[in-house]
Amino acid sequence: MADDAPAAEEAAAAPRDAAFAPPPTYDRNTLLRQLEYYFSDVRHAPCKPARARLRSTRGLTGASLRAQASFPFDNFLMAEKDDTGAVGAETLAAFPKVVALTPALSPAERADALHAVAAKSDTVVPCEADGSKRIRRRYPLPSEDPSAPRMVWLQGFSRATGEEAIREMAAKFGTVVSVRRLRELKKERLYNGQVFVEMESEAEAGALVKALPTPAAARPAPARLPPSRPHRAGCH
Repeated sequence: MADDAPAAEEAAAAPRDAAFAPPPTYDRNTLLRQLEYYFSDVRHAPCKPARARLRSTRGLTGASLRAQASFPFDNFLMAEKDDTGAVGAETLAAFPKVVALTPALSPAERADALHAVAAKSDTVVPCEADGSKRIRRRYPLPSEDPSAPRMVWLQGFSRATGEEAIREMAAKFGTVVSVRRLRELKKERLYNGQVFVEMESEAEAGALVKALPTPAAARPAPARLPPSRPHRAGCH
């Protein structure tokens, strides 16, 4: 019985140690926002504020597209991604912005932190390959997304508008496959009133487009990267 005592004491101590573990030395939400930005379709650039109404237009191309694009036009990240689109967490951990956000962490700890916060995201996914931690987009690149022709991009919703309300609106024009609310990644990861709605068919996407209140409301979404993109308006 005496031999069992130390083991019992260790088992009892474990929960207490975990409960009183020191908090992380970095802001998880800020780190996650930075990570999501790396994998986003656009980067923030000065632009005129989008009008606060429901609308969507054909996407920008050429110089305008390059001024906004992030992951798809980052030659380094595109070269680093594997066949699944995943990039090594250690690679991302070496980025100056990540280092600045996590000054107290070692390179290995930064990679672990990125992998951990990725699990909280609705746009990126943590994964592993050949024993290394990696991170990839949750959704395909626009140019590789087979659902793009059925996708409609809308803006002008209140940030408080929930997914169910958007589904209910779009369901009047057909079967809604998915609703993806977009976030503002420049400051606090708040929903920005913009949304991708995937309909079951191109015809249904067209019906949703025609129902919108302005002539330039929306169009069934083609591939977003050159020569074209799913439709967008303004900039994020």
